[in-house]
Amino acid sequence: MQKSFYDVDLEEKTVDDLEELSIGKRTLQFVHAQFLHWPETMMTYLVEDEIVFSCDAFGSFGALNGKHFDDEINMEMIEKESRRYLSAIITSYLRFVQRAIAKVKDLGIGIKMIAPSHGPIYRKDPMWVVNHYDQWSRDELDKHVAIVYGSMYGFNQRTALLLKKELLELDVEVRIHNVSYTEMSKVLVDSVRAGVLVIGTPTYDAHPFPKIWGYVNEVCGKRFPKRPIFLFGNMGWGGGGVRKLKAQLEDSRYQVMEPIVKVKARPTEENKAEIKKLAKTIAEQLPK
Repeated sequence: MQKSFYDVDLEEKTVDDLEELSIGKRTLQFVHAQFLHWPETMMTYLVEDEIVFSCDAFGSFGALNGKHFDDEINMEMIEKESRRYLSAIITSYLRFVQRAIAKVKDLGIGIKMIAPSHGPIYRKDPMWVVNHYDQWSRDELDKHVAIVYGSMYGFNQRTALLLKKELLELDVEVRIHNVSYTEMSKVLVDSVRAGVLVIGTPTYDAHPFPKIWGYVNEVCGKRFPKRPIFLFGNMGWGGGGVRKLKAQLEDSRYQVMEPIVKVKARPTEENKAEIKKLAKTIAEQLPK
């Protein structure tokens, strides 16, 4: 990569997993952590000081405003930004997070500090970030519904908001995003572990709305954990958007559930009854 990225030639040394390198008064131990999120990722353990340089593992988004350590910053912000980082960058590799955590624990090493490539350095409570990554990367789904939708003339938004209202009346936690206005990584945070995922698209030139199609590409490309997925859509006449989303999701081995609510222009009273029925079906599919 150094050659292809920067056109430089440096002396190389290949290190084996758990190999140690003495650099005088300090010893470095190398721990391979492939696919977090690069295929050659490794962590480096500074033996004498018990510091783990974890590379992309345990990373975070967020500006630290000149601060460096976990005891200097707002950890509520870091919790949100760490989860956003995991959702946007690491979702495709969640199983490798679990392997890396198990590997580090099996080494039985002392850890006084964790220093990722992105985000703060954890010195007050280094296991805080390990435990959170452990929780977020497990197969268990949360007990909320994520509604992700696009809308061109406002009609599909009406359907989304009607569905949200019906779910709230069933005491279901709902997180809803209009992809035209919400940054994609924030949409991913609420949908990666949603117990049920609901996607709504208008039809645009016989295809899904472009931003929704982009979102579904993220779902399929990042290999979201499997869970029930429901669809709804809006059309002027043909309605190819929902049909093509369904085909794409099923090609990626996701289970698209019935009913699928299709609305022509604004929701009618008949559509509202269908949305009410859909909400009840969704609530029944949530993890118990």
